[in-house]
Amino acid sequence: MLTVRAGAYEAHTADGWSASPATPTAPGGATRCSTAPARNPLADQAAGRFAGAAAEAAARWPRRSANAYPHAYEARWWQFFEAPMAPDLCVVHSAAHNYEDRGGHRGEHGSLDVVQARAPFVLAGRGVRADGMVDRSLSTGRRGPDAGPPARGCRFRPGIGLNGRPRADAYLARQDGDPLTDLLVEGDRPRHVVGFLLDGCNPNTLYRLAESGQAPNVARLMAMGTAFRHGAMAGMPTVTLANHTSLHHRRPSRPPLDPPQRLVGPGLGRGRHHQLPGHLAHGHDPAGPGIETVFEAIRSAEPAAFTAAVNEPADRGATFSTFDFFRRGDIPPFPQPEEIPT
Repeated sequence: MLTVRAGAYEAHTADGWSASPATPTAPGGATRCSTAPARNPLADQAAGRFAGAAAEAAARWPRRSANAYPHAYEARWWQFFEAPMAPDLCVVHSAAHNYEDRGGHRGEHGSLDVVQARAPFVLAGRGVRADGMVDRSLSTGRRGPDAGPPARGCRFRPGIGLNGRPRADAYLARQDGDPLTDLLVEGDRPRHVVGFLLDGCNPNTLYRLAESGQAPNVARLMAMGTAFRHGAMAGMPTVTLANHTSLHHRRPSRPPLDPPQRLVGPGLGRGRHHQLPGHLAHGHDPAGPGIETVFEAIRSAEPAAFTAAVNEPADRGATFSTFDFFRRGDIPPFPQPEEIPT
């Protein structure tokens, strides 16, 4: 159970609890978590836990005490509660919850644990280092240390960083994380960039399929670029819209809540996935003012650039967006399968 009380964030389990101040104390860093005499439920933050299909299969429903919670504090726990419309309480189950009589993973979607949070990360193409598989991880949460490589066309400019402090080397108007420039080849900039977000994709499975030859195109990309074995750790909650939105504009995405509704679980209600992006599309970002999408950042640097958001929620500023058609009640002008040349 995660909650906010007396100006601090608290994590409670049956065998212990921990509390942490609501904000990090230094730019790019996190406050060390102060812990009660009992066990700290988030102490284990090993990003490499259960990495690889064999390791995950050997511990299919790990107990909470055997699990890990990478980047739990600064990138994910704090990020969940910091927005003005955030709930006051979040309750999540462990992977082993009711395993014996209900099959395991009941209600776990949205959890902090490493298996739920780990997503694949593969970067390839012109301008990218060809390091292959490396034992690294990154966090996509807004307070995360890594913001991914800078988008094509984005340049340093003054912005707002961690804790609202000014920073001179921002790519976005509000950017708490730092770009992974060590993955790029300096001066070798591509003409086009295409990003794929594989929703609900288990990286252990994806990497195993690539290694076995069953996913040859993924294997080709991994061979010509860099892949993170320990993955990209999703923000909290580890569900689609919260993370796709945060990835595109570095802010968490959650439905606005009225005071009587502030006691909620981590999921997003059915049928709200088109409505929530509408807030962003029309400038009504519930997470606060001064937020910029990656599409807006690119267009700011290169006004003639063409950007497209295909089934992505944080589409504000994109030249073309399928969600924009859906919100208007139209159908995107895509060709039918029989119209595509073979």
